[in-house]
Amino acid sequence: PVIECSYWCNSWHTFSYRSFTFSIRVVDDAAQTATKEFIIDIQPEPDTEPPTVPQNFTATPISSTQIELTWDASTDNNNIISYHIYRNNQLLVTVTTTQYVDTDVAPGSLYTYAIVAVDFAGNASTSSENISVEALQPMVNKIYRSVGPNNTEAIASGMNNPFNIENGIATFNLPLPDIIGVGDAIQYDSNEDDVPDTIAFIQERVSATQYVLQLADHSPAISVSNDINWSIYRAYTSLYNAEEGIEN
Repeated sequence: PVIECSYWCNSWHTFSYRSFTFSIRVVDDAAQTATKEFIIDIQPEPDTEPPTVPQNFTATPISSTQIELTWDASTDNNNIISYHIYRNNQLLVTVTTTQYVDTDVAPGSLYTYAIVAVDFAGNASTSSENISVEALQPMVNKIYRSVGPNNTEAIASGMNNPFNIENGIATFNLPLPDIIGVGDAIQYDSNEDDVPDTIAFIQERVSATQYVLQLADHSPAISVSNDINWSIYRAYTSLYNAEEGIEN
């Protein structure tokens, strides 16, 4: 006669497939054993239900180089796995949280964002509303200097301090003297022939290494890269001329 009967079950599964292995073991009074295994595979219905649309989506500029995005979590019949963030209709990044800070933005530039939720099965929600937001302008520390009309000595020059101009913003490798500010003029080499040939004017001081420049007609300064053929001079004799960009 059978004096012992036992069973156990092992299982493994993925999202779309599950397998069960049942083992039955019997022992008789002569200590003879017999084991039988049964394998049952279960294939559930595929998940085709997308998550809900991310709600309460906001995009907030927090600096001249950062825009913060937040939204409420989507819901799904299984699990949300990620959120796709689109910027200007291009996939920017995929995250698993409901908050993201875009740090790759240019001061004063306009960007349009949208969020799409994606579940474990790869189902994507309808896109959230598109939100357009403009990055902040750089914080400006305006400095005005009172100078005489005959002061023509350079107060800073290139030498070992190359600088770049892009989108009207000049960035120097090393800090400039604190005496340099709005209204000062920079003469530089805009066509890379090693001869200073362009004059621009400091419109805003962002930091000791970064300044907003404009030409006399108020257009952005011509772009350059790694220019060392530059000098900065006092250019104006009045606050009015400095603010208006009028040459003496």
